[in-house]
Amino acid sequence: MSSNNDEYQCGIVRWFLESKGIGFIQKSNVGSDIFIDHTTIEKSGYKVLVEGQKVEFIEKNGSRGPEAERIRIVS
Repeated sequence: MSSNNDEYQCGIVRWFLESKGIGFIQKSNVGSDIFIDHTTIEKSGYKVLVEGQKVEFIEKNGSRGPEAERIRIVS
């Protein structure tokens, strides 16, 4: 289930564990962390993120708390 709106938010990849395809994004406007899964990265080919990388995402409420979906890398 998505949050109240489907507006993209900005953040920075705090860490990403390539072997498991999971990590966390630090939200720019609040500083709280959002869980990420490689299946939600909008990128062709191998889906991996790098610590410190700028991204845009839509926040949703997952079963374990806030999660990011539709993650886009900002160039």
